[in-house]
Amino acid sequence: MNLMGLLAGLGFGLVLAAFLEYRDTTLKTDNDVTVSLALPVLAIIPMMMSDRERRRHTRRRRMVAVSSVVSLLAVAAVVVW
Repeated sequence: MNLMGLLAGLGFGLVLAAFLEYRDTTLKTDNDVTVSLALPVLAIIPMMMSDRERRRHTRRRRMVAVSSVVSLLAVAAVVVW
């Protein structure tokens, strides 16, 4: 019963993430702008980050990676148990 609940929760999470990604209409690249507006891109402003923002971004990326590994190990431990 617990395993079925775990699998149902993971399945629901994946379906929800896929649905939100499908519904995302933001423009992320210059190609998206060109396709949606049918106008040429005159300039692209690069992302400028300070050292503090860069450290925060790196720390956040590491925390996501660590939490993903911990979650994966926890799920594996529950399945093995």
